[in-house]
Amino acid sequence: MLPRSANLSVLTDIAVKHGRALKPQRNPSIEEHLKPGEHYFLTTQGHCDCGTFLGSLARDESKLERQKNAADNEELKLRRKGWSETKLKRWKEQKADRLTKSKSALDAANWESLLNDMLNSCQTSFVGLLLHSYNGPIEEHIDLRGREAASVTAETLAQMQEDILYEFRKKG
Repeated sequence: MLPRSANLSVLTDIAVKHGRALKPQRNPSIEEHLKPGEHYFLTTQGHCDCGTFLGSLARDESKLERQKNAADNEELKLRRKGWSETKLKRWKEQKADRLTKSKSALDAANWESLLNDMLNSCQTSFVGLLLHSYNGPIEEHIDLRGREAASVTAETLAQMQEDILYEFRKKG
C-alpha cells in the first residue's frame, strides 16, 4: 500500500530492482479499510509468493521446533560417535552459516532492503504491507484484522501475521 502522493515511477523501478512489482490491485474488502488517497498494490512478479520470509516465524513455529529437535538429536548421535567439543562447535557454526545463506535469509535481506530503499528514496512517506494466503482469486474477500505501525527489521517481517496491514515509515 502506498499513498497517492508516492512517485510510482521511481518506486516501481526500486521494486523491480528487488525482484518485486507494483501492480495496482482492486480489492473492495481491503479498499474499505484504506485511508483516503491510499492505494493497494500486488508486489509479486509471479503467480504467488509462497514460502516468503514475511510471516515465517508466525507461520513456522512448529517447524522451527521440529528442526531444533532434529538438530539436538543429530548432535546427540555425533556425541555418541565420539565427536569432540571442538568438532561439534565447528559443525554447529557451519550449520548456522548455511542457514543464514538460505533462501529465507536472502528473502529477508531483500525485503528489508526494498522497504528501506523505498522509504529512503523520499518518494513516499510510508509503505504498507499485507500478508495474506489466498485460497481463491486475488480479489477474494479479506477480513482485515487491523493496522499496525512497524519498523523495518528482519524480526518484524518474520513475525508479520496474516491479514494485518503493517505500515512502515522512515526512521527519524
